[in-house]
Amino acid sequence: GRPGNVGGYTVERLLRAPAEGIIRTVKSIGDIVEKGETVAFVNDAPVVAEISGVIKGMIRDGVEVKKSMKVGYIDSRNNFRCDAISDKALAVGDGVLEAVVNFFMTPEKPISYIWQQ
Repeated sequence: GRPGNVGGYTVERLLRAPAEGIIRTVKSIGDIVEKGETVAFVNDAPVVAEISGVIKGMIRDGVEVKKSMKVGYIDSRNNFRCDAISDKALAVGDGVLEAVVNFFMTPEKPISYIWQQ
């Protein structure tokens, strides 16, 4: 799918492999990058940032990638924190917790039983 609009950017936020091969990262999650800066290499082909911002996601160094595969993404907002939990992640966590509680909770097992295990 198409990435959501963050800071006025959509597909520009994505870092994609320019070729098939093994990726070697030169930048890490949390690093600030400028537009045009090389953030990784796939074999000898550079992966170049299309926008300035903070690297929010990056594939692990040494992974085999396919051409055009998403290998990372950049957040252009100045207030972005890589060590913070996003609203989306909190919503997913809430849903998982609710599903787990509902799975284990039965009329014969009150919720206090679950937390004692």
